[in-house]
Amino acid sequence: MICALTLACSRSAPRTASKSAFTITPDSIDSLVARGQAIDSPFAYVGHRLVYVRDSSQWPDSADAEVHISRTRAGQPLRHLEAPISESGDWHLELIHYFDSAGRTQRFVSEGRYFRPDCGSGVMVDRTTISYRPDFSVADSEHSLRDSRGAVTDSAMCGHAYDFFAGRPRASFESLREAGLAR
Repeated sequence: MICALTLACSRSAPRTASKSAFTITPDSIDSLVARGQAIDSPFAYVGHRLVYVRDSSQWPDSADAEVHISRTRAGQPLRHLEAPISESGDWHLELIHYFDSAGRTQRFVSEGRYFRPDCGSGVMVDRTTISYRPDFSVADSEHSLRDSRGAVTDSAMCGHAYDFFAGRPRASFESLREAGLAR
C-alpha cells in the first residue's frame, strides 16, 4: 500500500498555464529545472534552521522538510519548493512558490496526496493554486480535490485529512534572503 502511494506521489500533476499574463511561466520554470538549465539548491529544515545539503548521502536524519530553491545562473530566484517529510509515508505534500522576473511570487501551488478510502478511489490529490499580480493581489485562485482516477470529489464532504494541507510553506522571503537566494 505504501509502495502505491510512493508511486502516486512521485508523479506530478500536469501544470496548467496561468490565466494571468506573466513574463516567466511556472511551466517554463519547471522545464528549465527538469532540463538542468537552472541551479537547484537542496536544503533541509532541521528544527527551525534551513540547512544546505550538498548531496543526498548527507541528508540529515532529523530533517522536518525537504526544500529546493531553483534559480537562474545569474542568481534570479525561479522556484521555491518545500515538501514536509512524512514519517509514516502515507501522505506527500509540496508547497511551491514560482517567482516572476522581479523575484515576486507569481503563483503558489499546494499539492497534497494522501489515502482517503472513504472519499473516492485510492489516493486523493488536493491541489490549491493561487496566481498573483505584480502588486501581490490575487489574480486567480482555484482548488480541486480529485481521486486517483481524476474524478472530482466533494471537498466539503471529505475535508482535509491533514490540517496542514491548507497551510503555507515555512520559508519566508527573510529565510531566502538569509540563504542569499532572494533580494
